[in-house]
Parts: sequence; C-alpha cells; structure tokens
Amino acid sequence: MNYSKEQLIEMYEIMLKGRIYDETIKSESNKGKLMGMFHLGIGQEATGAAIASALGPKDIMMPGHRMHTAILHRMDMKRYTSELMGKRDGYSKGVGAEFHTFSLEEGIFPIYSLLGGGFAHSAGYALAMKRKKTGGVMVAVIGDGGFQAGGNYEGMNMAALYKLPIVFVIENNHIAMTTPLETHASIENLAERAAGFGMTGITIDPGTDVIEVRKAIDQAIEKARNFEPSVIEVKTHRLEGHYYGDVREYLDKQNEAARFEHYGDPIVRLENFMFGEKLLTQTGADELKEKVTKQVIEAFNHAYRQEMTNVDDVRDLQLTYANPEEALR
Repeated sequence: MNYSKEQLIEMYEIMLKGRIYDETIKSESNKGKLMGMFHLGIGQEATGAAIASALGPKDIMMPGHRMHTAILHRMDMKRYTSELMGKRDGYSKGVGAEFHTFSLEEGIFPIYSLLGGGFAHSAGYALAMKRKKTGGVMVAVIGDGGFQAGGNYEGMNMAALYKLPIVFVIENNHIAMTTPLETHASIENLAERAAGFGMTGITIDPGTDVIEVRKAIDQAIEKARNFEPSVIEVKTHRLEGHYYGDVREYLDKQNEAARFEHYGDPIVRLENFMFGEKLLTQTGADELKEKVTKQVIEAFNHAYRQEMTNVDDVRDLQLTYANPEEALR
C-alpha cells in the first residue's frame, strides 16, 4: 500500500502539530503559566497521526490520554487549549480539562474516565453505530497498562460476538504509568490476546514508523466497515514521563537507551524517508515547522486572553451528566 506525497506530508504535519504543542506545554509550564497535570505524547506521535489521517468523516475515535496529536487534527486548537487552561470558551467551559475533553461532532469520543475502561464504552458506541447504520467505524485506543483491566475484555468479547465496526488499538510504550510491561503482562505481544475472542491481532514494531502503522490502521478500518473487529498493537517509546514533571526514577537507563536506539523519533524517521525519496526538502520541513509553531502560539495566546471558568460552570451538572428526561421529550 503506497501513499501519495500529499498523504505523507499530511501525516508529517499532524505529527509536527502534536510535537510542537507538547513542547509548548513544557515551556509554558516551566514559566509557571500553566496549571495541572499534562500527559505528553512526545515520541509516540506516529500512532495518533496514522489513525487521524486514516479516519473518514463518519468515523469516531476514542484517543488515548496522551494523544494530542490525533485530537488536534480533528478538534479546534484554540478551543482545545482553552479547555486545558480551564477557560470558558473551551469545549466544556473549561470543566473537562485534558482528560475529559471531547467533540462527537468532530469525531472525538470521550476519553475514558478510569484508565482501562475505554474499550467497553467504545464497543457500546460501535453497537449504536451499527444499529443506526451510520456507515462509520469506531477506533478505540488504550495504553499497555490500561489494557490489563478486565472491562476491556468484556468490550472485546461484545465486539466479536456482535460483529461490531470497531478497531481496538493498544499503544504499548512498555511503561504503565511507572510499571514496566514485563511486571504486569505475561506475554510480550499483547495483540495475541485477540485470538481468544476470535479476532485478528497484529503487532507493529517499531510503531514509530508512521507509514507501517497507517497501513495496519487502513486495513483494520476496512475490516471494521465489513463488521470484522480486530486488534492492533503499536509498540512505541515514551520520551517523557507519565506526566510532565515526572522524574522517572523507575526507569532503567540502559533499557531506555536500547529502546530509543530501536524506536528512534517518529518525526525524524518520516523526515529521512521523505528526504530520501525527494518528497520533502529541508526548506519545506522548516516552513511546515514554522507554520505549525505559529498556529500553536496563536492558540495559547488566544487561551490566555479568555475568561476563567466560574463557580456556576463547575456546578452545572449538564456539563457532567446526561439529561435522559430531556432527551426523551
């Protein structure tokens, strides 16, 4: 499966946006201008870029909690940044913050409130999509640690049993918050568990090759459109801690060095490929970086100027709970 120059540039730009956005979170936090806990996806951008660029207009994605890359491709960066800062013009008036921001209109399903609960929720939504014959597919993402939770297997069983239009993606960075994979999983390739539900499961390693990840996602989405759910494991490398400010005392430095040598940087990997194929020049790369940096700075400056969320917004249960009586009228 070959991709055009335009498609490769699109994936490259999506990854750049996620990287520059996360780097800006770091720099603004260091200045004392941001409050809260931020989960950065630096080093893991290939997963989000592959998924976001593969989705069709009717498809829905439940991103992982460090997947700004995919989120920013579908949601408005200014409103999203306002939400992260607790500002009233954010998607949920600043109440949702990083973990709970979503926009179904733009194809972003709510990130699971409890880590490890997402596949069950996503399977339920995929069931609704099938019954309503929307023609769309759900792509649900979870980390290697969250994948150990039992509810996910109930969701996978439901998807296989009812032949739901869903793709389950495990973003395996080998560290579940602070816990190495080998201490919380009995197998090396987590996608092998798909076989227990009669589903196809494949592992992409290295998952920092956005082209290979995109190929797997495209194939899985096509299967899902024909009501054949599957599992994709993307093995990748987390270059930051669980949250920004995490000093990562739990890491083995030798293992980390070996991992980085194996996985590398997804952006540099795609750059080198496109340079070699004469699809991108250094000048072109620099221009894209300058363009994206300007967009990110504008989004942060916009958010800084907005009004903070007030007490009434926080107490507004309509922002937290559904209103079934209103929905049934």
